[in-house]
Amino acid sequence: MVDPVGVVSLGIQVFTGLLKYYKAHKNASEDVLKMYRYIYRTTNLFQQVQQKIERAGLSGRDVDQVGNYISQCMGAITNLQTKLGEFSPNGPKEKRKNLKYPFEKTTLLEMRSDISEIRDDLNSAMTILHMDLSLRSNQKNEDIDQHVNQASMEFRTAENDRAARAHRKDVLEWLSTLSPSMFMDRHNGSLGRRKQGTGLWIFEEELVKQWLGSNVPTLWCPGIPGCGKTVVMSIIVEYLENLRTNENIAVAYVYCVYDQQHQTASNLMASILAQFARQSAFSNAALEKCWNAYRDKTTGPSLSEYVRHIKALRSNFSTAYLLVDALDELPDTERRTFVNHLSALTPDVQILVTSRNKPSVLGRFKDASCMQIQAREEDVKAALEARVEAEEFLRHAAPEDSDLRHAIIDTICQKARGMFILAELHITALSQEENMRDLRESLERLPDEITGTYAQTVARIDSQNPKQIERARKVLCWLSHTRRPLQVRELQQALAIKL
Repeated sequence: MVDPVGVVSLGIQVFTGLLKYYKAHKNASEDVLKMYRYIYRTTNLFQQVQQKIERAGLSGRDVDQVGNYISQCMGAITNLQTKLGEFSPNGPKEKRKNLKYPFEKTTLLEMRSDISEIRDDLNSAMTILHMDLSLRSNQKNEDIDQHVNQASMEFRTAENDRAARAHRKDVLEWLSTLSPSMFMDRHNGSLGRRKQGTGLWIFEEELVKQWLGSNVPTLWCPGIPGCGKTVVMSIIVEYLENLRTNENIAVAYVYCVYDQQHQTASNLMASILAQFARQSAFSNAALEKCWNAYRDKTTGPSLSEYVRHIKALRSNFSTAYLLVDALDELPDTERRTFVNHLSALTPDVQILVTSRNKPSVLGRFKDASCMQIQAREEDVKAALEARVEAEEFLRHAAPEDSDLRHAIIDTICQKARGMFILAELHITALSQEENMRDLRESLERLPDEITGTYAQTVARIDSQNPKQIERARKVLCWLSHTRRPLQVRELQQALAIKL
């Protein structure tokens, strides 16, 4: 068994570090202030346990019980120690790039979950320590039975609460067939690409107002490729997540990608159910019964069962929102099945869907309210301004408010025709020029359609030396035939291996 004194000492060390970090930033937001206070209370609890252990002088069965509970804290303490390391200036590079990481809602929720587990175990240990001290101090007191009974009752209550939380955690982990953290990463990445202040026009749209107010049960938002549908959805999700801190609402979201292995209708519905279940403060007997029935089986519940459990959880909230991005990315068969069961959730759940304007998707939303998503010119210009500032050559070649800067922004905005992706490709092409003459010529030759941009890209590839051409075509071949989107790191590893 792990030394309980050592675990408590490590806990005090880690929580003192967290306390110092969040104390310096406790005024950043209400959530951060709440986390600071939670850490402060838990630090005090660790210190109380340490003092009790020193005073108790435990022996026999009590040593094993106290040691067992305190040892169970070790995993959660280690998680928080890792988090503390990521917060430091010497933490992992990818974490240091995101200065908001320690203050993000997902980070705070993960930390609160670990701290909650620690507090459960420490409180159980404290109950035993209290029993031991009470027994010894009241040996000659005729009220000893009352103290024992009270302490035993507190212990049983703490044990039952802890068992219920552990059981709930098992149910949620089983439900997370397709982890919502995958969606969380895509959600955070989408928000990271957004220029601050853009996209807020979406909340002025009358249909969006009606959907948020539960007057429109299903809202379909089609749009051309690259017009910013994903960013718009992530803005709405962020708004609802912030609203959830003060109101009894539930928010679930799905970002679809073409992944036949993982993004099945069944996995997506399981993820939606898991997200709603995590936000519910109440246990659900039917859901626990479902877990008991399927936890040891290779098959999971049917789609109809997922729908039934989602509807049952819905009663725990004033409103439940579900947002689905890029529905058209799902394979046809899975999309049809998924949409059929999404429809079964209305009107209990407010559903918003984005997709390309495909006839195969349109047919599934004949009765839904429809609002086209179109990129606003001011948003495209704001995004282009940010990109020009980020590219060293363009920033110096076309200073702010210069005629060339205005020409670059206006020309690309005109040719992009509301497609952020085309605007990004154009600005990337211009940033690769090496002098003013080539920059101006390239600006004049920018194609009006994305196919022309791809043709220019292929031409640039073919202008390189033979080895670079071969490498580029190999990468394009991998990207075209892969079963799922590849990460940059995976491509680097593939290029480093010679078969």
